[in-house]
Amino acid sequence: MMPSPTMIMLRARALTRLSLRQQQFSSSTVGSNSKVLSSKKGGKLLKKKEDEPSNMQLFVHAGLPMIVFSVLAAWVLKNSIEGKNKEYETSRGQVSK
Repeated sequence: MMPSPTMIMLRARALTRLSLRQQQFSSSTVGSNSKVLSSKKGGKLLKKKEDEPSNMQLFVHAGLPMIVFSVLAAWVLKNSIEGKNKEYETSRGQVSK
């Protein structure tokens, strides 16, 4: 199954963001423009609080498209099953709604 154009675009965006973050990390120095702090605590790099997305941003970017897709997919399936049943009933000569 081939991925949809939307999935290809989302993967490309994710890879672009990942490569940009890796470039920032590799070229980061101690300075005011640095997004990643150079100090380590517990073996992990500390990030500034402003860099983290809020819960609303996460929902809009990940949750909302999934909900819209699920609702539309259910609607399409419901309509297709109703159409198939209607065709079956008319071919049998039965009265439908």
